[in-house]
Amino acid sequence: MHYTSLKYIALPEGISGIGPDTFAGCRSLESIVIPDGVTVIKNYAFYNYDKLVNVTIPSSVKSIGDGAFNGVRAVFDFAAETPATVGSSAFYANAVLVVPDASV
Repeated sequence: MHYTSLKYIALPEGISGIGPDTFAGCRSLESIVIPDGVTVIKNYAFYNYDKLVNVTIPSSVKSIGDGAFNGVRAVFDFAAETPATVGSSAFYANAVLVVPDASV
């Protein structure tokens, strides 16, 4: 089932990851809250979601899979250092990555 009109998602505390293609079909998604505690965002979790505007990546995220945010033209704000593993084309498109000075 696809929730094509879904615009906002607040994921619950206590989850540890976002699986591949988790939000497939949620093409209207504009905002998502990723809670602290999430350690992995799998391949293509948010692939080609061109309506997302701003995404905060919590410091707990250690791995972002291939194409996880491919095609997303958002501002990505990393709460702490960038993740240890970032897959191929994870941020491919016109994304803006905002990272703390310590990450550069």
